[in-house]
Amino acid sequence: MSSYSLDSYSQQTRRCSNRDDITDSYFDDDFSMDENSSLSSYATTSGSTTIQYQNVSHQKKSDPAYELFETMNYYNDTDIDMIDQEVSHRNREALIQQLYTSESTYLQSIELIMKLFFNPLRTDLPQSPTSSPSSSSSPSSSSFLGGSRKPICTQRELQWLFCNMDEIYQLHKTILKALEQRLSTFGPNQLIGDILHDTIFNSLGRCYGNYLDNYHITVTTYDRLSSYGPFKKFIESVHKNPLLKGATLLSLLQIPSSCINRYTQIFTRIADVTYILHPEYTTLQSLKQSILGLNEEIRPLIENADNVDQVLLIHQALVDAPFRIHADRRLILQGELTRINSVQRRSNNFNMDGLKKSPKIKRTFILFSDMLMIVQAKPGPKRTVLQYKGHVSLESARVRALPRYECGKDHCIELISSYSGVDTMHTTVVSSSRSLVLQTKNADEQEEWVYHLSSVIADLGRSAAKASRTRLLQEQKARSIKIDKSKSVMNSGDSLFDKIL
Repeated sequence: MSSYSLDSYSQQTRRCSNRDDITDSYFDDDFSMDENSSLSSYATTSGSTTIQYQNVSHQKKSDPAYELFETMNYYNDTDIDMIDQEVSHRNREALIQQLYTSESTYLQSIELIMKLFFNPLRTDLPQSPTSSPSSSSSPSSSSFLGGSRKPICTQRELQWLFCNMDEIYQLHKTILKALEQRLSTFGPNQLIGDILHDTIFNSLGRCYGNYLDNYHITVTTYDRLSSYGPFKKFIESVHKNPLLKGATLLSLLQIPSSCINRYTQIFTRIADVTYILHPEYTTLQSLKQSILGLNEEIRPLIENADNVDQVLLIHQALVDAPFRIHADRRLILQGELTRINSVQRRSNNFNMDGLKKSPKIKRTFILFSDMLMIVQAKPGPKRTVLQYKGHVSLESARVRALPRYECGKDHCIELISSYSGVDTMHTTVVSSSRSLVLQTKNADEQEEWVYHLSSVIADLGRSAAKASRTRLLQEQKARSIKIDKSKSVMNSGDSLFDKIL
């Protein structure tokens, strides 16, 4: 995901508190500032205030004129405050300019989404039954389909894919316009806090909270539509547009998740460099605390979006997997473990001779929130691919750390999957369970895998119980409605019979 660095605008000031800070030199009445000094007639380099002098003639310290000069407090506190205020103003102005530049760049990315993807897809949507014949015969972006009448996506899929992107687009158009107007008349005492708070901050939580809440739906919808012919053809065509400069729809949809972090950094720095006597110093300090609080509040959503991206990358690298990405699937843990095969049990103990002769196979194990997947990483010409080798459903599974006396190896864990098979009489799963023995590298890794596997199994158990209760309530509600309808029919029949009598 993209991020915006503000390190180049991080500057600190150094006070010249009195004449002792000036290097001992010979002075006379003539001195001049460095010709490269800026607006305040002081040259500032690397965030420190440097005063440079040129000596026109050299005098000895014994000169009476020098002694008189020594007794003068040539640079008083007022001069120093003016220097600090000027440096503060420059740093503040540079950061506000950085805000404008980053906002302009960000809006360009959103405009690419809207103009190249969202608007053409919305235009291609099937016409509603109430559309007039003239509107239905008007040309649209369906040319991407080569004249086919099959829609690229449905209205619901369009909503799932872009969520509230149109709202985000309108918001940042308003922000950029407000910044442009303010910067056109910007000065040392010009205010910016009203734009930062009213125009930007007040809309961030609602606008981006909604987008991040539904980001997993956006990604899974994109993944599913990517295998749908008309959508795939449309995407491949648009990706050739030189305006994208190699970007893809997916990479553009990932950008908004870093927006609040960008604002947090720049708002904080603007507040930090604003001079304490500035008219909006207090306002910006309060805004700094507010944006930091919002950033902490929304951080779990950003981390969740990052996790969704990681899951998508893994699925895109998979080869021969029998399933696609799931909206609720999250990455928990991954690593290389040694799988031990041909382990036999005798009287609830492992056959030690059989274990010693059994082959040990190293595989990459990926723990998701719903299953444990086994893959083999294979370097490819362009990227590493993950050859699918199997997976274990963790619902109703069991896991434990195996002691050495049971398996003859250190740091092993045993995963026992749920039963498989169907009892035709009771239509329940009854077949024997499957045991998987894995060896980790050390005790810490063993403990980590047991903990996360146990957590996933427990979460799946709670979810299954909740789903069962919900299903039971729905069935009871359906039966209740059916009974009420039956009583209503019977009552209406009795009323009709009474009238006949």
